[in-house]
Amino acid sequence: MYQNKLLTYSLRFVVLVLLQVLVINQMDGSDYLMPVVYPIFILLLAPTMPKISVLVLAFAIGFSVDICSNTLGLHMSASLLMAFARPYALSWITLRGGDVIQKVGIYRVGFRKFLIYAGILIFIHQFYFYILDAFHFMNFSRLFLKILLNTVVSVGLIFLTLVIFESKKQSRR
Repeated sequence: MYQNKLLTYSLRFVVLVLLQVLVINQMDGSDYLMPVVYPIFILLLAPTMPKISVLVLAFAIGFSVDICSNTLGLHMSASLLMAFARPYALSWITLRGGDVIQKVGIYRVGFRKFLIYAGILIFIHQFYFYILDAFHFMNFSRLFLKILLNTVVSVGLIFLTLVIFESKKQSRR
């Protein structure tokens, strides 16, 4: 069982870094549009995983994307903040007094709850990333529009990716 999870996480890590670096980052949108899909890795980690493990994995995936994208720690720090906020976002989608969620996914927790969970964490990621990138609050309305647009597009791409690759039968186990 442990080897199966390790293989799944390792494969997901490599595929998402390659998808982000070789496909998503190469799309020539505009100055406003730079979506991210690699946070799927952090979103789908087991809720029962120790916090230190989640932080180390978030560091690793953010660092990998930074190395390949030449972004000097922006992805890494945004991923760490997202991983730090993850338990609080998970508390929004868990049942009060109910069972502990073993897996997170669209079909496992439901579309609406997963949208809230992913939306909160991707917004935190994008907000922190673009505030650090701009490093000022001048023309905040333009910066906030960029953050919102990238959050919406990123969440949309994440949902599209999960709907394509996540099976209903497997996620309910």
